[in-house]
Amino acid sequence: MGEFDHMQDVVGQLPFLKTYSHLLLAFPLLDDVSSREEAKQRLLSASLQLAEAFPWLAAKVVQRSNGPGKSDSFHLEPCKLWSPPNTIIRFKDCSDVVPCYDDLVKARGPASMLPGELLAPRKAFPESYHETEEDPAPVIAFQANFVKGGLLLDCAAQHNFVDMSGIEQCYTLLATALRGEPFPDDAVAQGNLDRRNLVPLLQAHETLLDHGQFLRPGPDNLPPPPVEPESPFSWRYFRFSPAKLAALKAMATPGPSTTEKQTNQTNGESSTPAYVSTNDALTAFCWQRVIAARLARRGTPEALAKFCRAVDARRTMGVPAGYMGDLVTISTSTIGFRELAEAPLADVAARLRRDLTAVNNRDYVRSFATWIDRAADKRIIAYGGRFNPDTDIGSSSWARVRLAKVSFGPLLGQPSLVRRPNFVPLRSDIYFMPQTESGDIDALLCFNQADFDGLMEDKIWTAYADYIG
Repeated sequence: MGEFDHMQDVVGQLPFLKTYSHLLLAFPLLDDVSSREEAKQRLLSASLQLAEAFPWLAAKVVQRSNGPGKSDSFHLEPCKLWSPPNTIIRFKDCSDVVPCYDDLVKARGPASMLPGELLAPRKAFPESYHETEEDPAPVIAFQANFVKGGLLLDCAAQHNFVDMSGIEQCYTLLATALRGEPFPDDAVAQGNLDRRNLVPLLQAHETLLDHGQFLRPGPDNLPPPPVEPESPFSWRYFRFSPAKLAALKAMATPGPSTTEKQTNQTNGESSTPAYVSTNDALTAFCWQRVIAARLARRGTPEALAKFCRAVDARRTMGVPAGYMGDLVTISTSTIGFRELAEAPLADVAARLRRDLTAVNNRDYVRSFATWIDRAADKRIIAYGGRFNPDTDIGSSSWARVRLAKVSFGPLLGQPSLVRRPNFVPLRSDIYFMPQTESGDIDALLCFNQADFDGLMEDKIWTAYADYIG
């Protein structure tokens, strides 16, 4: 039995997760040598404490063959490169290649000012990587970038073993150490939890649900080539203020006029959810406006729009918040272009909430994990399944990540910006960034130029979304 065998779960074994998730925090910091040296020493000490309390964070990710017709499995092995006295953090001086801190904050952190190839230690989804003995794959890698007037701290997390909630917990613990406080005992226990049986698999007599929507298309059944091949995809930020979010929430809240408020003839219950969240409302708004722009441009009212939405299953499965492993399921919603573009926002939000509720329960998560476990070749599985970026959209919300209000010690304080650096396009995708201290939610959109042109000409979109870039 290996040292870290207890860190191998079922849901994180999908090969398409062989990549890295990223989150970058921006802090003010004086340019003088003493301030930078103090920041370096404090971060070194804090990262060492993190690796000592959670040894698996300093491990390397390896693939092991399971034989013909089966996909490789992912495991953790000890690695001297990052284990104490070595460290999981690296430092880089980007003073002459990245805009200064004041300019970055004044511009509100546009994607174009945060080049991932400079500021991040690893590639990002959807790009994978090839590990070697000389260049192994870390579980977690921090890169502290010094810029004029500030420090940009990026965390790269290997997605088979750490999801975004796990990144948040790593940052929270790092901040705890930077404040000179001990790690809470429950946080240490939760972060080192045995993952092997966290999601109980179905027994032989229990029904396995249909998860066929997550199957990748075969080579003879690929999506058609892009409709607009000359329209390049890029990442851009838009801001939704607390007032605009409240207005969207009010529009999306079900009322007597909601067209989906119908009585189920079988059980007499309303088909409209009693509650939609701010996240439901914002997600519905973004989905509707992008599809409305595509419909106006292409004139394809009967085309089907699919929306894939990441769902954190921790609470549903009774897994503590301090658990850092990948525990994500996907909610999938499908509506015709015309129906989506013309529907009241409350109808769209209700559809998203209903579809999320359908997968955010114990029976579904157990079935999803069992289906993954029973698949011999897991390379055929992806969250988007047969995903067509001309019609479909993927999404992950990090809005509940509260790092904007966390103190990283007396030297750094609270981060002024929380961002995903700018990496290669993930076509037709949206990340909802962690809420700012003042309550804004910034949406990071990856669409082609034609989609962005359509959004910027959409008076409904521009009435709510403030362009950052």
